Amino acid sequence: MGQYLELAQKALEEKRRSCESPSPKQLLPYQKEENQISSDSDIPRPIASVYPEPYFRENGSLVIPSNSNPRYHWWNGGMLIEETIAELKSRKR
Repeated sequence: MGQYLELAQKALEEKRRSCESPSPKQLLPYQKEENQISSDSDIPRPIASVYPEPYFRENGSLVIPSNSNPRYHWWNGGMLIEETIAELKSRKR
């Protein structure tokens, strides 16, 4: 039974050593890997919004498409209608 206890203690010690954080001497300098993104400019950006924008009809009424950006959905906790109108008017200028 003593030999099983020794084996268990050795295994526990090995596990503890493998989980310890490395000392600063053990850390290697940072190197970028081939498939790693180096800056924000490497990230592809969409050209246009994937959501249709709210708009005004000819009669002046506001249209908020149900598939527009959820931030415009006042019925679902989004922006207030007044805030949406103000944003759209500020874009026109």
